[in-house]
Amino acid sequence: MRSGSTNFTSRGLFCALAVFGAAFAAGCGGGGGGGTPPGSIPTVAPTATSSSAPATLPPFTTSTQTPITIACTTPAPAIVVAIPTIDGFAGTVTLHPLSCDNSPLNLAQTLTDVTPSGLPALPASSYPVIYDEISTSASLYLASGPTFSVTLPASVSIPANTTFYLALYDPENPAAGFQDDYAVGVVQSVSPTVVTFSGPAAAFTFTGAARYVFALYARSSSATPPTADPSQPPNTPPPSSAPSAPASATPTPTPTSTATATATPAPTNSPVGSGIAVSTDPSPIAFTQTGQTATITVSQTGFGGNFTISSNAPTTASVSPASRAPGALGQSVTFTVTAGTISGQATITITGGNGRTATVPAGLTITSGVIK
Repeated sequence: MRSGSTNFTSRGLFCALAVFGAAFAAGCGGGGGGGTPPGSIPTVAPTATSSSAPATLPPFTTSTQTPITIACTTPAPAIVVAIPTIDGFAGTVTLHPLSCDNSPLNLAQTLTDVTPSGLPALPASSYPVIYDEISTSASLYLASGPTFSVTLPASVSIPANTTFYLALYDPENPAAGFQDDYAVGVVQSVSPTVVTFSGPAAAFTFTGAARYVFALYARSSSATPPTADPSQPPNTPPPSSAPSAPASATPTPTPTSTATATATPAPTNSPVGSGIAVSTDPSPIAFTQTGQTATITVSQTGFGGNFTISSNAPTTASVSPASRAPGALGQSVTFTVTAGTISGQATITITGGNGRTATVPAGLTITSGVIK
């Protein structure tokens, strides 16, 4: 326990932070009475210090396996998975799938109050509560970060001026260690204490068989809260020094159509790659007969969710399917463009991760018929 990190007496802190995996002394009072308004942290009275060495909470670890089936609808319904229950800890993890790709799959969880082996320590002045280690049997693509609701044991008293946080260890970005800005806890009730953590709004991916660890920890409000590092958002692959993939392709113009794939500029500090790479076959897309087809292939560094595609003039050039996800982060997907029945120009728009878009024009000039 680091001295000077809180203003509580040592034994009082041990009593109040028993749930944090810290030590507690025999004879600690139950703390907190009734009447605490919802949403606030219950207060425990200071306890006289003692020179006797406190006992240590025994470590615990428990694991579960949960089969998951994702409905093939748009959007897919949320999935709520119970976290492992042990020693009064309980709760749920809520997932918002982007698609039903790789469904069904298994989600494994290990709940423990011991820092998992091979992982770094949490930031200074932090008191670990529990770690939830999550892995999936195949890649699981989510529209946003997982949301957690955790119930703490009813017998535990929490000191006033305490804030809960959730940190993420991302195996795709191990150099970042525990990213302690994943979420700030909101206390929903105090009898028992229920804390919720809303995940980031950006797309989130569990890569198949990789080990993601979420650490619930607490800090005194007098400690400096964690701040986000905008260059390393949660669940983000580390930046590469290699040049990014070209964001546009400029084919040779023809008298009938000019097809230029133009990716929108990538906003900085985004959770996925620097833009959507686009190629077409043929290039340019210049149809001369109804029913002719072409393909558009797209990819985006670090993105594994659904690409969506649409045409502003489907009677000139229609597209299918309406959405498609790659088999792994950064892999390409292919869409089909089909010539319609009305000559003209269509603009096809592809949308990828973090709202990035790219556009491809497609032209149709019907030349069949009888010339009199």
